Amino acid sequence: RGFLTSLEDYYLGRHQILLKTNADTSQPCNKVVANYCKVIVDFYNTYLLGRPVQYKSTNEELLNLVKEVMEYNDAHETDMQNNQNANIFGASAEQCYIDADGEFRFMPIDYRDVIFVYSRTVDKVLHSVIKFWRYEETDPRYLCEVWTKDSVFTYELNEGLNNIRGLGKKHHEFADIPFVEYANNNFRYSSFADILTLQDAYNTLCSAEIDDYEAFVDSFLAIYNA
Repeated sequence: RGFLTSLEDYYLGRHQILLKTNADTSQPCNKVVANYCKVIVDFYNTYLLGRPVQYKSTNEELLNLVKEVMEYNDAHETDMQNNQNANIFGASAEQCYIDADGEFRFMPIDYRDVIFVYSRTVDKVLHSVIKFWRYEETDPRYLCEVWTKDSVFTYELNEGLNNIRGLGKKHHEFADIPFVEYANNNFRYSSFADILTLQDAYNTLCSAEIDDYEAFVDSFLAIYNA
């Protein structure tokens, strides 16, 4: 989870250069962020999904039903969010549910809060999904749901995972696990993870160049024995 959070920080421009300090406070200490991580993600996202996904079928009745569901769920915006998350974290997660009006919905969720468990068979079928979150930001307890094809089990656990308490089991009507994982690639690897060190180096060089320039501009020329 820590590495995934650091990937989000880089996308949002919270880079290591922002921690730069200078022991001599009278000297320049620029912190330049040239956010190529964000450029990579946004480029892929607009390139792949700049235009909404088009659906075609010879079955007009089915096609109209699919379009109705997609429009109700703002599918284009959802696709953009899922693709953005997949490029940042290496994969993204989506949960299906029934809203208060009894309509089928699907929505992106934080990939750091779910664990997809696959079978050990050759076809690697999705076996279950574990979803967890804190009660509150400062509360050490977590609420955890384990979703299977027909049931959801609820647990309460502490941060050290050494105290787990079952809260119950409920049946759901999806007849399948209502979660979808979208992998960015076979290794679930971020689109910019390979350039993190290069990104830090570039920020450092740019900041140092501007430091040198500002120090030179503020300098005086002294001529002796002329």
